[in-house]
Amino acid sequence: MSFAIKHQISAGSDFDGQVPSTDPTESNGVVTYPADTQGGLFEFGMDTVPVSLFQVLVKLGGQTSWTLEILDGAQTFELASGTTETEYLYRPDEPVILLPGQKVELNTSGASTAMWATAVYARAAIGES
Repeated sequence: MSFAIKHQISAGSDFDGQVPSTDPTESNGVVTYPADTQGGLFEFGMDTVPVSLFQVLVKLGGQTSWTLEILDGAQTFELASGTTETEYLYRPDEPVILLPGQKVELNTSGASTAMWATAVYARAAIGES
């Protein structure tokens, strides 16, 4: 079963690699955060089993640069980056396996309009081989 997390950023703010400060709603496996002035840190809530990341869809707005990375403690691993794109779909040929505790981080710089990003993933069942 697939799940999704959606972050929304208010006009004039940037994705800053933080957890949104607003409370999310959840419906049909989609966790949605209301528009906020911070966001971009996707925590999947799985500390004991891996997560399969299928895609990240990003609607950008007026930024001068952006990066999408995996966080593993103090280390980062870049998945994608760009400059003035208005939208981007990160969809690898094979799912990216995130180990317990790893997170995905989106950062933008200089954005002028409202933006959003959605990460689609699946939780691995304990005991699966």
